[in-house]
Order: sequence, then structure tokens, then C-alpha cells
Amino acid sequence: MAAKVRLLCGIIGIAFFITLAGCSGSGKTDVSVDKDGKKIEIHNKADGQNVDIKVDGNKQTVVIKDGNKTSTVKINKGVDKKRYGDLLYPGAEVKDGGSVEGRGEEAGNFGGAVFITSDSVDKVSAYYKKKMKDAMIMDQRAMTGVITYMKHDKSKITNVSIKKSDEDKGKTEIIITFVEQ
Repeated sequence: MAAKVRLLCGIIGIAFFITLAGCSGSGKTDVSVDKDGKKIEIHNKADGQNVDIKVDGNKQTVVIKDGNKTSTVKINKGVDKKRYGDLLYPGAEVKDGGSVEGRGEEAGNFGGAVFITSDSVDKVSAYYKKKMKDAMIMDQRAMTGVITYMKHDKSKITNVSIKKSDEDKGKTEIIITFVEQ
């Protein structure tokens, strides 16, 4: 529960500062919260920028409207494993925290999720070395304990970072992120 509260506070803080970033000293900003506390609206009258935050069960959505441009970020408790396709490590489970997905008119789609397995970092790394043949490999295990595979296709950048879990001793975390145009 505390993690959800921190997450929501973080989203509100980010959205608030994004909205205020364009404010001049003479601008006014309105903030409203519905009676259930499930929707927060921030409107900057100076430049017309709006941020809407909706909390619905296991989802939080942030919609940022700046003129005719709209960006949306969704934070989901669960993960759509189909989205990660053959990049899912066999037997890996979704780590608590879910996924993040977004859509911006200029930036395209992005997303990410953390998976966990009891296999070693070396075993998981060998799997991704075969799976992502043309990927750039950044092996920083000696300094940071992380090895990252980065692959850039025509319209998609995919990163897979592998490290020992800090919270789950004896487990390995697999962080998969992507950006699509």
C-alpha cells in the first residue's frame, strides 16, 4: 500500500511540475480532485496546458495536453506478456510493480517491465546473447553488476538489462524496455 501511495504522489508531483514548467509569474494554475480521489486535473491557464491523472484499481493514467499535442503514460499493475514476445526469459515471472506504457504524438510508444528468475545472471545473459544476435552488449558486471543488450531495428529500440536482484537474494532481475516510433 505504501508503494502505491508513493507512486501516486510521484505521478502527481511529476505532472504538477510538468504543468508548472511553462508557467510565467502571472499565470494561474487550477488543481481539482474528484470526490472519490480517482481523478486529478491540473490546468495551467497561462498556456492552456492540461494534465489529467486517473487512478482506477491497478492502473494509473497520466494524460498531458499541450496545445494540440497529447502524451499518455499508463502504469499498470500487471504485464501483457504477449507484448514482450520471444524476449521473455523461459520461466521468468513478473516482478511486483507491473509495467509502464506510453504514447506520445512525437515519441511513439514505450514500455517496460521487470521480470525475475532463479537462474544465474550468467545463464540469463547467455540466453539473451543468442536471442539478440545483433545487439550491442554493454557488460558492466565488474563495476555495476549489470549487463545490457541493446538492439535497434527499423522503428524499435529494445534494451534488456540483467542483474542480481537487490531485494530477492539468489534471484536475477531482467528489465526489458522498448521504444517504438
